[in-house]
Amino acid sequence: MPRDGSATFRELRLPFVEINKAYPENYSFRCVEVGVFKGLNAKKFLDEMNIEHAWLVDCWGHFENEPQTVSNHNIDKDPDFWKRTYEEVQALFQTYSNVTIVKAWSEEAVDIVPNDLDFVYLDADHTYDASLKDIELWFPKIKTGGWLMGDDYMWEGTHRAVNEFVEKHNYILHSGSKNTQWWFIKNYNPGEK
Repeated sequence: MPRDGSATFRELRLPFVEINKAYPENYSFRCVEVGVFKGLNAKKFLDEMNIEHAWLVDCWGHFENEPQTVSNHNIDKDPDFWKRTYEEVQALFQTYSNVTIVKAWSEEAVDIVPNDLDFVYLDADHTYDASLKDIELWFPKIKTGGWLMGDDYMWEGTHRAVNEFVEKHNYILHSGSKNTQWWFIKNYNPGEK
């Protein structure tokens, strides 16, 4: 697991780089990614970090709340898109004994995944209501000192939901230079600036 800023390590999204540096070198993470899509982000962190177990959660089904996602991938023109994508993710992780793929909506999956997680990474529905719901559902699953992290902070719905939750609970929000990634640490120096 590279921790020295090598090219491979830099390919990880910023929250993964930061949490990996914050924990002891041989620490083994238990984690969840909600919103796996094609599994590329999960593959990166599974290959570059010491992961004890990862639960990969996605409905791999149609949702109408994000027309940008639908149009970006021509999902509306391909009736087999989600079925094929799910099968590709299953094949991608078939040799990973430390991965559980959970094909379910977020509110169903939260009851399947155990507690005391080191981190949860959210990258699912980016509308305000869905983003806030995911934060509120998954936050209790994280152990004290664990990290809640996510993607697409620049999307209005995600931005608003993250800011609202952090302000309400007095956490310190971190974001990347391009304002796409975000994270905060559960019950770690709340309120300290």
